[in-house]
Amino acid sequence: MRQWYKLESNARENQLSPEDKLAMRRENIAPSMEAFKEWMLEQAIQVLPKSPIGVAISYALNQWPFLEPFLNDPRVDLSNILIENAIRPVALGRKIFMFAGSHQAAQRTAIIYSIIATSKMHDCDPFVYIKELLTKLPATKQRDIEKYLFPQWVPGNK
Repeated sequence: MRQWYKLESNARENQLSPEDKLAMRRENIAPSMEAFKEWMLEQAIQVLPKSPIGVAISYALNQWPFLEPFLNDPRVDLSNILIENAIRPVALGRKIFMFAGSHQAAQRTAIIYSIIATSKMHDCDPFVYIKELLTKLPATKQRDIEKYLFPQWVPGNK
């Protein structure tokens, strides 16, 4: 598995195209993944199902269908750590919203939080974006509001 992650890291560093990334996976990772699955199937019948290794093998085999898209779609990552890191602030925000004081306060907090998260997702400074929204949006004509939406928004947009 360590080798799989190393190959994926190299693919990211070398900015492989989706087609090249998929070809690399199929050539270098798929054979060892299949060998690993076969080994687990062999071991599953030789170990006690309730033993620690039996439970681990059973779990891995039950999760296998979720690993297979990795070999067929270059957009799928081997690890979900990037997704977990991206949604961690949302999970923390959910806990904060519970103590907002009222339903309306929670809604306002969620709106501000969404604006901050969206600006970060678009690699924009949330402070700059919110400042521009608060200072320029009130004087903006309705037909021009779209220029304040992502991905059209540009700092200092006239």
